[in-house]
This record gives sequence, C-alpha cells and structure tokens, in this order.
Amino acid sequence: MKKKNKYIFLVLIIIAGMIVFAVFQNEKRIDNTTFLFKPQDSAVIAINGMKVHKQEYLLHLKKEIAMTYNHFYLKHGINNHPEFWTTIYGNTTPIDYLKNRTDNKVTDSKRIHALAVENHIISNFDFKEFTQQWKAYNEERQKKKASGQTVYGQVYTTMSDYYFYLLSNLEIRVSEKIKKAKFSANIGTLKNYYETIKQDKFSHVKKAEIEQFGFPYQTMPYKEAKLEIEALNEKVLNTYSLKSLKKEYPKSIYKNLVFYDSVPIHGEDNPDQILKETALELEFGNTKTVRTQEGVYIIKLTQPLEKEYYPYEKVKDLVFEYYQEEKYKEYLSQLKQDAVVSKNDKIYNQLSSVDFK
Repeated sequence: MKKKNKYIFLVLIIIAGMIVFAVFQNEKRIDNTTFLFKPQDSAVIAINGMKVHKQEYLLHLKKEIAMTYNHFYLKHGINNHPEFWTTIYGNTTPIDYLKNRTDNKVTDSKRIHALAVENHIISNFDFKEFTQQWKAYNEERQKKKASGQTVYGQVYTTMSDYYFYLLSNLEIRVSEKIKKAKFSANIGTLKNYYETIKQDKFSHVKKAEIEQFGFPYQTMPYKEAKLEIEALNEKVLNTYSLKSLKKEYPKSIYKNLVFYDSVPIHGEDNPDQILKETALELEFGNTKTVRTQEGVYIIKLTQPLEKEYYPYEKVKDLVFEYYQEEKYKEYLSQLKQDAVVSKNDKIYNQLSSVDFK
C-alpha cells in the first residue's frame, strides 16, 4: 500500500509540474505581447519579435486587395460596394479576410529576412534603412537621367515595386543556399522519389477534347446561371447531350474545345486554363460544373484521356529539383508553423479601407 501511495504521489507531482509550466508559458506569451509594443509604436504586428512597420505591412496588404475582391466575387457573387469591406459574408468580413492573407504574406517575408541574416546573405533588415535606400536609388537614377546618361527601365520606381523586387531576389538567394547546404540525395533516393511524383509531375496527356455548355454572365446573372446548371446536371447525366441543350436554352453557349499538352495557357484566372485543368481530372463519361470569370458551365470529355510518362533518365535533373524544392518547402512550412505572430491590437484592429484607398 505504501508503494502504491508513493507512486500516486509521484504522478501528482509530475501533473502539478506540467500545469505550472503551462501556466508559466501562457503568462510569458501574454507578457511578451504586452511589452513588445509600446504605446507610440507604429508596428502592426511582429513575427518572432521582428516588428513590422505599418507602412511595410500596407505594402503587403495592397497586393492582396485584388485577390480579396476575386474571392468574394467567386464564392458569394459579390462586387465592391460602399459597405463591402465591413459586411459579413459567410463567417467573415472582407477586411478580416484581407488582413489574414496579409498576415500570412508578412510572416513569409519576415521568415526570408531572418533566414537571409542567419545564412549570412544580409547583415540585417530595417525598414527605415530600406526606405532611405529606396529614396537614394531613385535619386541616383533621376540624376543620371538629368545628366543625359542612359537609364534602363523606369526612372522612378515605387516603394512597393522596389521592396518586392529586393524581396524576390533575396528569396532566390536564400533558397539556393539552403537547398545546397541541407538537401542532397543519392540516386536510389531520387529514383524512389520519381516513382512517387511521376503521376503528377511527369505524366502528360497529348490532348484533351471537351464539350462546353453553359451561361456567360453577359447573358445571365450568376445566381440564375448557377441554378440552371444545377438543374441541368441530372438531365445531362441521364438523358440529354450537351449539344442538344443549346436549342432549348437560347442564352447558352456550346463549344467543342481541344487543349494540347504542347500549348501552354498562361494566367491563373484564365478561363481556358480553368477548363483545361478541370478536363484533365475528368473521367470519360462524367460531367463537371465549372465556374470561371466569364460564366458557369458544364464540361464533358468527348474522348478518353491517354496518359504517358517521361522516363527517369530523361527527367532526372528535374527530379532532383523537385526533391529539393519539396524538402525546402517542408522546411519553410515548419518554420512558419513555429512562428510566433504578435499583433499590436491598437493599430491592427483599426486598419480599414481608409488605409488603402
């Protein structure tokens, strides 16, 4: 009995210790947030203690505005209007969605700055110093232009363009150095890796032939078009052909399209790119509803897809690049997961469309 009581007592001590540690860590985190930002501080957030000046934060935020408009248009059919940023759609407002996107981008940028310092690519990043550097860069180019010297590109570069130009170059240098230092692989590892990715990376379909039927927004509003397509899907699967529907629906369009593997389609929001990507995931005989910037459609393969694979020896250099890139992304993802994001509520909560109009 004494032994049992001793064991229980020991377990209780361990549990009590864990509770005290958890409370300490929580208080430490609260204290860090409390004392990180001073009342006069102009920083919006801090990533692992690295403060982000409001002006720097807004550089990132302004780049996310277009994608925010696009998200709420595609998901909710909503265009910009006077109350757009503060109206709740689903479970969030556009301004909160925008700030969340911005937080992620800022976290990524600060991670690059930290890694650049850690890997001795730069000595430090200070936004005030960056601002002075940007001004000096423009002054130098304007002086050259005024004195008749050749100046390639724009004479004046905006702060945003200069910031993201430097960040992009820094990201490339960081990536190259870390991949070389951390992620090597032998032939056996690479051949095994090739087998895991060849379906996605090294398979190709020479062509995809589809039928497209639906309603462009020019002829029918989104909500009406969506309802029509949903009602039609069952008919298409069981009774009708897409081509026959054109006669019944004068506002519709019908097309036969062929997408070739050798002909790239550029642009993330390009309607043809969306149709092609969807077609490549279709099984022959099935239909799929697709929404693009132009309308709502049903698409269907007219011929089965035939996949081919590039052999390892032909793509081994690419296999190594993909391997390093995957390992590098996992490395960055872990760093992002471990990142401590602290918000200066006094400024963060007051950010509004006034700051980026």
